[in-house]
Amino acid sequence: MKETIKLYRLKGGWVARFSDPTITELFGTDTIETPHLYAADSETVLAEITKLNPNCQVTLASNNA
Repeated sequence: MKETIKLYRLKGGWVARFSDPTITELFGTDTIETPHLYAADSETVLAEITKLNPNCQVTLASNNA
């Protein structure tokens, strides 16, 4: 099964929540900030993060539709 990344838009910008436990082991959290600011549209963020993580299933959180 593919690892997952769920994207959330917060006040400061976009963050990615990873299902891969290695991320938590490395960074002490499952959620990492992305370089995308709040104003970035969801489809651009989704496309860019998907391109950088071809072995993961990347989705948008439902509150970002």
